[in-house]
Amino acid sequence: MKRVFALFFLAAFSFLLFACSEKDEEKVQEPGMIKQQAKSKAGISQNVVAVVGPEEITKDDFEKYVNTLPQGQREWANSPQGKKYIIDTLVNTRLIEQEFAKRGLDKNPEYVNRIENYKRQLMTEFIQKDIIKEDIKISDEDAEKYYKEHDREFNTPEQVKILDMVLAQEKDALDIIARLKKGEDFGTLAANLSIDQFTKSRSGDLPPFTREARPDIAQAAFSAKKPNEIIGPVKTSQGYHVIKFIKKIPPQSRTFEEVKESLKARLATIKRNEMYQNFLKGLRESGNVKLNDEFIEGKKEQTPQQPAK
Repeated sequence: MKRVFALFFLAAFSFLLFACSEKDEEKVQEPGMIKQQAKSKAGISQNVVAVVGPEEITKDDFEKYVNTLPQGQREWANSPQGKKYIIDTLVNTRLIEQEFAKRGLDKNPEYVNRIENYKRQLMTEFIQKDIIKEDIKISDEDAEKYYKEHDREFNTPEQVKILDMVLAQEKDALDIIARLKKGEDFGTLAANLSIDQFTKSRSGDLPPFTREARPDIAQAAFSAKKPNEIIGPVKTSQGYHVIKFIKKIPPQSRTFEEVKESLKARLATIKRNEMYQNFLKGLRESGNVKLNDEFIEGKKEQTPQQPAK
């Protein structure tokens, strides 16, 4: 009997040890299992590259962004660094969109108006592409004809580069000339004292010009002999000019071969615009368009009728 009881006790003790051992093993494995389950619950599906709050950014979103990049950048876009940069960009954009809506800025009248204007620009762009599907070809002959008919556009006469300021009185101009000869800065004086807003805003700096462009001061400007020479006062309808000569620019002539390709591109643009304007004209003619002339011109006051004699 004692022997049976001892065997029973040994079996029970062995079972208890086994059970405890199993429980201890579970305790070792449990954290890993919980972590794995949490990861599974919070994991991202294979088609998703990022989660931003309630929204997902998918691989399709990623590919659409990549397709907007120049061809040379697409290989970089599929590198780890490129992917990280693009996904960060998409995440930031989505965050801004969410915050934008949260603040109600999508209802802001200025925003709505600008979106509508942009939509109109896009519609114009896409309809132009739809009606002008083929590239406009400009022949060498047509380009050369334009070149010959507009030769002054490609052949620039001699130009002069100067600094200029305008004073109200001759004595003021003479005082400025004396100060310049003592070493004061022309640009500073022009910015502070010129009564001409154009030269004042540019500290006296004028773009190069031909004799024909500025006949009022051309004779004085082109008569200069050396750089930094001060000329004036030169009286014009504006006032009294004080001029600092910088340099003369020799005549420039561009041959047809030099301008041919850029000229053909410009003529193609002109041709496309003509086609679009003709398209618009046809739409207006068939669209039953009526304008409110009274609104455009303003309501005209009616002249009271004279009583009949």
